[in-house]
Parts: sequence; C-alpha cells; structure tokens
Amino acid sequence: MDYTLAVYASPQFESLAFRLILRHLVLFGYPSEINDFVYNPTFPMRLEMRKLYPNKFVQLEEAQVYVFNTLFNLPEAYVLASLVNFFRKSSEYTECNLDSHLAR
Repeated sequence: MDYTLAVYASPQFESLAFRLILRHLVLFGYPSEINDFVYNPTFPMRLEMRKLYPNKFVQLEEAQVYVFNTLFNLPEAYVLASLVNFFRKSSEYTECNLDSHLAR
C-alpha cells in the first residue's frame, strides 16, 4: 500500500480502517447508525484531478483542498461519501445554509 517493502492485505486493512474511523466518529457525536455502514472496496477509484478539473479555478496547492493521493486514503474517502449519502437521505437531518452561519 505504501512505498515500503511491507505487504498489506488491502481489503482487510481498508475495512478495518473504515470501521475504526466510524467508531471514532460515533464517539465524537455522530449518529450510531453510521456503525452499520459496510466498506465497499470497489467504490474508490484513482483519478487524476488535473484531468477532471483542467482549469485555473481549482488549485490543488491551495490549503482548503485535501487530496486523497495514497491507498491509505481510500477508507477515508469512502467514509466521507457514505456520510454525505447518509445525511442527504435521512429525514432526521436537514441541510442548512452555511453562509448564514459563517457570516456571524
């Protein structure tokens, strides 16, 4: 998974990392239902960001952009996608206008 000589059992490692991230998020106050998420090792795919956004508006060097650029980031990327999907589909949570909260 990295540039060392270590050999990892990738799907098992990714699944474990995914579950640990979810467990910690619940400890920080996220709904316990997220513990029911199941890692899908086929979801993440590797893409070249510069090919997707070949313009001057998305600068990958900017501090607000975090690039998931290693295989260790696959569980994190899937957690984020799963959380967005969960909160968008859940009737218990509603979207808020962040601009009004940030203006204070």
